[in-house]
Amino acid sequence: MYFYACENREIPLVVQAEGQAPTKVGRHVERLQRWLAHAEIRSCGRGPEIGLPENVRQREALTPGLVRIRWTLSGTATVPAGAGAYRVEHLDGATRETAPEDAVRLTEEPLLGR
Repeated sequence: MYFYACENREIPLVVQAEGQAPTKVGRHVERLQRWLAHAEIRSCGRGPEIGLPENVRQREALTPGLVRIRWTLSGTATVPAGAGAYRVEHLDGATRETAPEDAVRLTEEPLLGR
C-alpha cells in the first residue's frame, strides 16, 4: 500500500470481506500487484514538480522496462503519455496502444503507461 499511499496513511479499503469474493478495490489491488511484480520503484512524484497538473500523482518503476503509474487525487487531468510510451493499461484490464505525444485522460483510478 505504500506505493499508492505514500502521502496518506489512513486509507480505509475493504479488499475482501471474510468468506466473500474480492471487492472492486480487491481486484484493482490485485492488478496493481501484477503491474509491480518484481518491480523496483524509481520515483514518487506529483504535480508541477514533475511537469504535471497539480492534482496528478506519478510513480515510476522498473519491471524490467520503465513504467509510469499515474492518477489524480480528485477530478481528471489530460497529459501526454510521456517519453517511450507505447501502451496504456487500465485497472479493469482494458489496454490501448499509444504514442508518447498522445493525450491520456487520468482519473482517480491509476493507469499504467509502458
